[in-house]
Amino acid sequence: MSRGVFSISSCARWRGRGAPSAFAAAYSLALAAYAVTAVSACGYAPVYGGGRRATESFYVHLAQSSVPDAVTADEVVAGVRDELARHGALAERDAAIVFSRESFGHPPGSARSSPEQSPDYPRVEVEVLRVDEGAMAIAVGRAPDGSALPASGASRVGVVVRAYVRMHRDAEPVRDTGDMRVHDTIAVSNQATTALFGHIEALRALGRRAGRRIGRTVLGVPALRDDE
Repeated sequence: MSRGVFSISSCARWRGRGAPSAFAAAYSLALAAYAVTAVSACGYAPVYGGGRRATESFYVHLAQSSVPDAVTADEVVAGVRDELARHGALAERDAAIVFSRESFGHPPGSARSSPEQSPDYPRVEVEVLRVDEGAMAIAVGRAPDGSALPASGASRVGVVVRAYVRMHRDAEPVRDTGDMRVHDTIAVSNQATTALFGHIEALRALGRRAGRRIGRTVLGVPALRDDE
C-alpha cells in the first residue's frame, strides 16, 4: 500500500513538472484495476466447487429413510435439489423435477426415487436417520380432576440426516457429510388437532432446511451457522 501511495504522489509531482497527464491517468487506472481485482479475490469460496463448480452436476437419490413420516423425507430430498439448483449443480432431469414441483405442485412421495428410477451418476445419496423431540418450558398443569400434572409449553424438534456423493454405481462414497441435525422450538397447543398440524409443519420446514444444508455441505459452500 505504501508503494502505491508513493507512486501516486510521484505521478503528481511529475505532472506538476510538466509530465504528460496521460501517463498519470493511465497509471492511476492500472492501480485502480489492481485494487478491484485484489478485493474481489478476497472472501469465502466453495471447498469442492472452485473452477469446476459450473461443470459439476448431481442427481439426488433417497438411499434410506428411517422415519415414519414420508413427507419429511420428501422435504429433505427437495431441499437438496433446491440448493444444488441454486448453485447450478443439479442434473438436468432432477432440475426438471424442481421446475415441475414449483410450477404444478407435487403429491407426497413424488420426491422419492428408487434405484430403478434413479440410475444416474454422479449423485447425492441421502439418508434420513431420525426425528427427535424433547419437552421444554415444563410447568405444573392440572388434570380434569384437579391433580397436578407436568405440562410442556414448548417442544424442541430435530431432524437428523446424512448424505454422501457416489460418482458411479460401484464407487466408494465421497464427501460424506456425517450426521447433521437441524432443530427448532415450537409451541405446544392444548388443542390436539392444532398441535398435530403444528408438529407436521415443523417437520416439513426442518426437512427442507436439512436438505439445503446437505446441498451446501456437499458443494463445500461455507455456512454461517451449523444448522443454516
